[in-house]
Amino acid sequence: MALAKKKSRKNRYAPGQRMKARGEEWQIESARIPDPVSRPGVWVIEARALSGICLGKSYCFMTDLDTDIEVIDPSDIEPVAASKKNARLYWEANLRRLLPRNGALYLGEHGAVDAYNYQLKPAAHALQMDRPRVLLGDAVGLGKTIECGILLSELIRRGKARRVLCAVPKAILEQFQNEMWGRFSIPFHRLDSRGIQKLRQELPSAKNPFYHYDKAIISIDTLKIKSYQKWLEDCDWDVLIIDECHNVADRTSGGGGSARHRTAKKLAERAHAVILMSATPHDGTKHGFSSLIKLLDRTCIKSDDNFKFEDFSNHFIRRTRNTDYIKEELASQDVGTRKQFTHKVPLSAKEVDLLSYLHDLDKRSEYFGKSRGRGGAKELFKTTLIKSYLSSPAALKQTASKRLNDLEKRDPPDPQTASAKNALRDILVDIENSAQRGFIRTC
Repeated sequence: MALAKKKSRKNRYAPGQRMKARGEEWQIESARIPDPVSRPGVWVIEARALSGICLGKSYCFMTDLDTDIEVIDPSDIEPVAASKKNARLYWEANLRRLLPRNGALYLGEHGAVDAYNYQLKPAAHALQMDRPRVLLGDAVGLGKTIECGILLSELIRRGKARRVLCAVPKAILEQFQNEMWGRFSIPFHRLDSRGIQKLRQELPSAKNPFYHYDKAIISIDTLKIKSYQKWLEDCDWDVLIIDECHNVADRTSGGGGSARHRTAKKLAERAHAVILMSATPHDGTKHGFSSLIKLLDRTCIKSDDNFKFEDFSNHFIRRTRNTDYIKEELASQDVGTRKQFTHKVPLSAKEVDLLSYLHDLDKRSEYFGKSRGRGGAKELFKTTLIKSYLSSPAALKQTASKRLNDLEKRDPPDPQTASAKNALRDILVDIENSAQRGFIRTC
């Protein structure tokens, strides 16, 4: 009887079986007889606890010491009907722990937005890629920020967006931060030069401040500061977002690009997913546009001067309000086109005098005469002054004050150009004082 019992126990334990021991329920992970000669029939069982205070922990059992081991026979289990509410909560909790493995959208339409079908398509397209890297070039007003938030929410749901860096122009930094939090509950910590300096004072000297927050939003002009480049080189990001990405395009025709472009290139190389956004991705030059596409994939465009749409179509999404399915959807949702109303605001006599004064600057100073050197920079400055005043007298005053400060910082002019510089300084002072009053004094 003893031999027969040992023989039955030899085939009794197997991985996956459930057993009862030490007053708890266990699942067998491995079972073996370590020494069949000296200790025949003695099993060493490694099992994981399924109940009690040791839930989830693994322990080792030996059948000669743990004599109370009882293998649960599946045929002896009697199903117990659970309440509908508890069963639903149990399965929903398990489903929530599972990460999606397909390209379906699970969270996109649940944000605080009235998402249209066309706004869901970029996320569905990007999720089909092994490394989601897209340029959202939709026209103004179609919701590129919403499309970005939908895609980012899906990546977070899939566990692919723990560390996210968002680089945007300083003017819209707060707006983008509020959009991500208010609509998609994605918290971005705002960083600037002062914020980074404060972090450096609180963190150990060897700690990289860009690792302190998993989701950070920062101005692209702050990122390009030289003292931050070493930290950025040591950082990896799951997702990189660049809004108004046309600002980081390379316009030097192979000259290495601006500091913005070099910084964006460095970040894109170390990010798993990249989302670029711009309503004007093409600046009219093939090289500038190709530099943006190369931030997504360096191999899809072989020549900066000779490429086709098919080369980068997988990474580029561009729609306008006249796109067929968008036009139909907006019409079905009773979303009217943008209406423009013109309001004529007549200028006062003093304002006309100021505008005439700015138009006649080339007659008042040689500095504003047409110049072939520097690409007509002097003539351009005159246009800048006119555009500033058409914005507001305060903008004109700011423009004039900035040029005055630049003149003060420059080296003393040589005798040949001293008179022209002094005349320019007098004119700028006159413009600054007149803009303070909103009009020019008549001479």
